[in-house]
Amino acid sequence: MNKWYRLGQAFAKKYSDGELYKFLNENNYINRTGAEGKDFKDDFYDEMCAIVGVEKETETKQYIQGERKYCFYWGFDNKGDK
Repeated sequence: MNKWYRLGQAFAKKYSDGELYKFLNENNYINRTGAEGKDFKDDFYDEMCAIVGVEKETETKQYIQGERKYCFYWGFDNKGDK
């Protein structure tokens, strides 16, 4: 999986569904995208990694609109060993 998926899994270990939504809303990650919440920006990745204490990954993948957020939520929903 990609780095956004793994980041979603890391958030799942720290936040419940309601806490995640509250966190994203309070920190303006939902509407701060410039596309009315349709995707995360690449620069959110560094900030979000720091929040959950995971190491940043480097990728050369070019994401299409909405793919970052989709992968993040997919990882969050597949909480793994939470």
